[in-house]
Amino acid sequence: MAVLLWYTSLNICRPQSRLYRRFAKRKQIAVATERELSDASLPSSTPERPRLIFATELDGTAVLAALRARGVLDFLATQGHVVVLDLTQLDDTRVAAARLLNQRGVGVIAGLSLSPEEGFGFNLQNYPLAQACYQSFSAWAREHDLRFEAVGLSIEPPLEDVAPDQRRGPRALLRRVWLARENVLYPAAQAAYNELSVTIHLDGYEVHTYQMPVIADDRRAGTTLIQRALDIIDLPSDLDVLMCSSSVPIDLFGYDLGGALIASYGSNADAIGVGSIGEGDPATDRHAPLPWAALRRDLLLAAQHTDTIYIYSLEDCVERDLLSRIAELDGESLPDPECQPNPEQEADQHEGNQPSGAPARPDLSERRAGPEAEYWVKEGLPAHTLAREDQQPQ
Repeated sequence: MAVLLWYTSLNICRPQSRLYRRFAKRKQIAVATERELSDASLPSSTPERPRLIFATELDGTAVLAALRARGVLDFLATQGHVVVLDLTQLDDTRVAAARLLNQRGVGVIAGLSLSPEEGFGFNLQNYPLAQACYQSFSAWAREHDLRFEAVGLSIEPPLEDVAPDQRRGPRALLRRVWLARENVLYPAAQAAYNELSVTIHLDGYEVHTYQMPVIADDRRAGTTLIQRALDIIDLPSDLDVLMCSSSVPIDLFGYDLGGALIASYGSNADAIGVGSIGEGDPATDRHAPLPWAALRRDLLLAAQHTDTIYIYSLEDCVERDLLSRIAELDGESLPDPECQPNPEQEADQHEGNQPSGAPARPDLSERRAGPEAEYWVKEGLPAHTLAREDQQPQ
C-alpha cells in the first residue's frame, strides 16, 4: 500500500504525467477569470485533430495482411494514427506485425487479453491471471525488442454472465444486484489490479482500460454496486475508454445503439470506442459490421466529447475500404439524431445519391461543436494515398 501511495503521488507531481495535466487543468479552470472563460468559449482558429486508434481483432496473419494492403501503412504513418495489436497469442505473426509498425513509426498499443478458456477479458473472477498475463507480455516484448507506448486492459464480465440464456431475466439481474454488496472477490481484485497498474507504469507504459459505459453510472453515484454486480473493476488508468460500440444484434436497435451510448455517456469519457466488435456472419454469431452511415455518425458524435477515438476494427476498415472515407471525412453538417441509417440505403449512399423517401438533411453548419468535431466539420482530414481512383474530386 505504501508503494502504491508513493507511486501515485510521484505520478501526480510529474509535469509530463497525464494525472498532473488533469489536476493542473482543473486548477486553471477553478481560478480562471470571467474574461478567460469567455475567451476559451470562442471557436479556435486551429481546431484540434482527433487522435484515431485502430484496434485489431483477428489473428496475426490477418492483421499482417491488412497492414500490407496498398497504402495502409502510409495512411497510418502520415496521419499519426495508432494501432492496437490483439495479443491473445504471443506468436511470430504478432512479432512481425509489431516490428512492421515500429519500422514505419506507427504507435502501437498492446491489447492484452486472456485465452478463450480463461474468459478473454479481465474481471473480478480471473484477477489472479492478470499479473501473469502481463508478465508474459513484458518478457515477450523484451525478448523481441518491440516498442509499445501503452498496455490496454479489456474489463468485461465473465463470459457465462453475458452469454444468451433463457434462464437469465430481470429476476436474475435483480438478484445479482441484491447480492452485489456480498461480493467477497472485490477487495482482493481491486488491490491486485491496482498493483498491476503500478507495475505497468514502472515498466514505462501507459495504461488504457476498455470499460462498459455503465461504469460511468457507478462513478456518478460514488458507489461500486454495478462493479460488484457484474464482476468488473474500475481501476486507475491514463486513458479510460468507454466502449460505445454496437457489439450486440445491432439491427434490433436500428443501427443506433452506438450513437445512443455516445450521447448518454460521451461527456464522462476520456476516450470513446466506436464500430462493432465481433464482426462476422449474422446467421452464425448474430454480429455484422456497422454500416458506414452509422460509423460516420458515431465518429462525428464522439468527436464532440473527446479527442481520442478507438475504431473497431482495422481489418474491417481495410476490407470495406473505409480508411479513405475516414480520411476524407469533412462532416459538412453534423449528423441529424432523428435520421437513423438504414442498411438498405447503403448502396445509394455509397454512390452519393439521396435515397428515395429519405428526409432532407437539415443545415446544421451553424451548430457549435467541440474542437475535435470542429476539425472535421470545418477543415476535414487531408486526403491520402488511399483515395479511390473512381472517386471524383468535389
